[in-house]
Amino acid sequence: MTDFIQNINLSWDSTDTSPVLAGDLDVNGNNITSVNNGNISIVPNGTGQLVLDTVKVVGNTISTVNGQPLEFTDNVTFSSDITLEGDVVTAGAGTPEIESSTSLELTANTRVTITQSPLKLASFTTSGRDGLSASNGDVIYNSTTNKFQGYANGSWVDLH
Repeated sequence: MTDFIQNINLSWDSTDTSPVLAGDLDVNGNNITSVNNGNISIVPNGTGQLVLDTVKVVGNTISTVNGQPLEFTDNVTFSSDITLEGDVVTAGAGTPEIESSTSLELTANTRVTITQSPLKLASFTTSGRDGLSASNGDVIYNSTTNKFQGYANGSWVDLH
């Protein structure tokens, strides 16, 4: 009897555009798969929410139902702006990096403030510095002369 129940195929009237399950859907370790590269849309009705275990998706917001932080264990790519509210907190070993293949800008309404730690500038030898595509306002530490240097009016100048 168990084999018969596990191998049963479900079907319904194709004219019924709103079939309803009478209980939980147990996929028994199988996948829910689309055919012909079709999308799989799960759209709650009205104010219903999509809850994946402890992860909740409502409209364009992803959060947890238990107040715990979302944790991403692999790389995450965002293809648009990211808006953060609150602190950015890192955990674990290693130094977190923000990388960009082009320029990286920090913008604030009043100022960018670094608290509880020193600011370490990029360190270059004089020949390494001369190989940079410098712009007015750039600041480095020159390890050949042991001086902080800034790029102003088209040339490098010692800042002390």
